[in-house]
Amino acid sequence: MNLRLFISFALAAVLPFCSCTRAETEFSRDANSEKVDKPDEPTPPVVDPDPDYTLTEEDKKVNLQLFEIVNLDYPGLETVKSEYEQKHYALAAQALVEYYRNRQVVNAEIDVDDTWISPEQQRIADQALEYRFCVKEATWYESVNGSQYTYYSFDDGTGKINWNFEAPGAGTEFYQKHWHQWFRFLGYALNNTGDSKYFNAWKEVYSDWLENFPCPESANAYGNRSWHQLSVATRITNQLNILPYFLKSDEFTGDWLSTVLVEFYKSVEFSRKNPYKVSTSNIRFAQEVAEAKAGILMPEFKVASEWLSEGASAVSNQLTMQFNADGTHNELALNYQLGVIDNFRNIYQNASVNNQLGAFSSEFLERLHNACRLVMDYVWPDYTWEWMNDTFEQTKNVLLRNILGYSELFPDDEDLLYMGTEGAKGTKPSATLRSYPDGGYYFLRNGWDVNSTMLIYSNNYCESESTHCHQDNGTISLWSKGRNFLPDPGVYSYGGTAETNAMKNELRKTCSHNTLTKNLETISQSSIKGRCLLTKSGEDYDVAVAENRSYNDLTHRRAVFMVNKSFYVVVDEAYGTAAGTPVNLSFHLCADVKGGKGADIVSVDDGGQEYYGAHTTFSDGNNMLLRTFAETMTGYKAENGISKYSPKLNTAIDRKFYRVTVSKPTAEDVVRFITVIYPSADASVDASFKSDWSDKSCSLSVSVNGTSYDLGYDL
Repeated sequence: MNLRLFISFALAAVLPFCSCTRAETEFSRDANSEKVDKPDEPTPPVVDPDPDYTLTEEDKKVNLQLFEIVNLDYPGLETVKSEYEQKHYALAAQALVEYYRNRQVVNAEIDVDDTWISPEQQRIADQALEYRFCVKEATWYESVNGSQYTYYSFDDGTGKINWNFEAPGAGTEFYQKHWHQWFRFLGYALNNTGDSKYFNAWKEVYSDWLENFPCPESANAYGNRSWHQLSVATRITNQLNILPYFLKSDEFTGDWLSTVLVEFYKSVEFSRKNPYKVSTSNIRFAQEVAEAKAGILMPEFKVASEWLSEGASAVSNQLTMQFNADGTHNELALNYQLGVIDNFRNIYQNASVNNQLGAFSSEFLERLHNACRLVMDYVWPDYTWEWMNDTFEQTKNVLLRNILGYSELFPDDEDLLYMGTEGAKGTKPSATLRSYPDGGYYFLRNGWDVNSTMLIYSNNYCESESTHCHQDNGTISLWSKGRNFLPDPGVYSYGGTAETNAMKNELRKTCSHNTLTKNLETISQSSIKGRCLLTKSGEDYDVAVAENRSYNDLTHRRAVFMVNKSFYVVVDEAYGTAAGTPVNLSFHLCADVKGGKGADIVSVDDGGQEYYGAHTTFSDGNNMLLRTFAETMTGYKAENGISKYSPKLNTAIDRKFYRVTVSKPTAEDVVRFITVIYPSADASVDASFKSDWSDKSCSLSVSVNGTSYDLGYDL
């Protein structure tokens, strides 16, 4: 199967979200405002036929605006121009259909002759024939049988489409019905079966949508995001990718092409005239990508060169606006990173195969490299990934094939090739510590295969108050030999009902993460300003030290050591002017039931005031032990309980947590903890500081099963 096409399939779950930002929540939506008076449409000039010439019935079906927006002198359109000049408008439009079926412009994102459609995607196409529209795969469905989803019906009961329909509990995300994602599956089904019923379904539904939501002047004309900037940009990109499939139908007539192309022109021009208000947002970026792609893939339009020039310049600028120098995306959620990289990669590939690279910055490809490597570093060794910030679940196929795609962009990167081919090619990476200090991600691992152990330390720096970056500075997640022992609480929901919002907010609390808090308070969004102090690799241990002023009067410094490539030591230090307040250190472990039978696999260990912690007892021997040692006993309190985490949207699973709390009596006091994380169900562990608090250094001693380790750092 063609790699590019498979990647586009795999990313289908990612791309609907890759361009969302905090501003999405600012766009109000009235559930009852779908049907409103239609605003006047901005239209291109209309060709004025000779009044003395009588149009045929077929000619009357053609939208004559087509001949104002298409450059009839473009190479290959000679027949179109000739028929047009003879006032044979239907024949001219049909000649344009034949031109598009055979033209040499290449869309690098698709391969019509090598298209594969899964059984479930075929089901989506067949359901669309009955107005059961898949707004998002495996989401917002009426029922499910295994992997077979039956999506909600948009039939109003009289055989017409009810665009007012909203799936129960879907919330504001359901506006994505205006993105028409299911259209591409109709195209794949047409290509796979040759049955024109799929073409006719596309034509019918798209015509109905155009009738209800004609192009307006402003982005919120209907109040339902049908013409919100993100919706328009998504439709433009989707239309470029599905048109080649539908052109294969014998029923694709010239008059329908005139409708499609005129509406496409209106969409691109609408997007140009209504740029999203935040220039650095993913929504503006999606608009710019759509415009650049339109310029590359629709060169027959008179304004195509303007689209390409504007879009390519903006996309080149966005590369530095979207990504920090270290490659971290400004949303700091890896599914957004994945989607935005794909947008840049696709535009680069389209420009390359169509000889349009000259329109883009000469540094375009170079700037993508770090961004691609971050994805490789973030992925667990089994090709799954953690759910930090608004990163939601992805499959191995999606992540593996994207990394392989990155290796094609950077053929000299042996690490990417190795990871993209599961070790079949390339060279196994040797790095045990990788850091992305601008965004605040640190990775400490002892290997790159499924028998390895890997820890992610997240202490993000968020320039703007992005709602996709959670208030969890200092949090860690730990994966070892196929098991996530300290999973992030995850996303749970992007919003919707009061119930889903309540759970989402509960999981987003700072104390719901594996980090330090003051009196269990959630830090403010504006306080996400993580600062890297040190990363260092050595023979005995690797260490990453970072801090964040989580509260106006308290800074949290965390050092994570990977000792002897076998276990971790986490040092937490809280300093600042805060006085008379408790300081809490929380650790949330994996799910607490074995085989669903209720047997505890996470046990809390209480060593009095000497230590507090937990250990797991998995029968396969892959276990982890945590021991936390507090330096001061003032206000000491140790507790445990049940918290939740969400490995996928709208799913919450119970797990055990433990928490150690001590008091910070005065402004001069510094609260310090040492936590040892050791791969075993049982071990003799001790730890203590060897020096007093200093803002320039730290020294400590750890003992495990009788072996002592001296650790520390100097800034």
